[in-house]
Amino acid sequence: MTQKETNCPCCENHCPQEHLQCAKGMEHFGTALVEPSQMTTEMTTEDRVLQLLRKCGHYLHHNAGRDADSAALLSALSEEEKESLAALLSRCVQSLQ
Repeated sequence: MTQKETNCPCCENHCPQEHLQCAKGMEHFGTALVEPSQMTTEMTTEDRVLQLLRKCGHYLHHNAGRDADSAALLSALSEEEKESLAALLSRCVQSLQ
């Protein structure tokens, strides 16, 4: 990997992705830890959705090719919930085109 892919571009420190030192870097890589209480009181619904999508994307990115790990992400959902999620995400993707 190049430095651009493994180091944070958000500040002059350019921390390695594995040792991020600031909230900007953690947000950039989708690893920012948000307390559940902050998620419901300090963030808008849109902020919460984007934060959760980043975390899921980060998880999938780092577990790419590991079918068991990818399946674990959705294991808490019923088939109906997975269908609903797929439909909602499809609408989001369509809005980008």
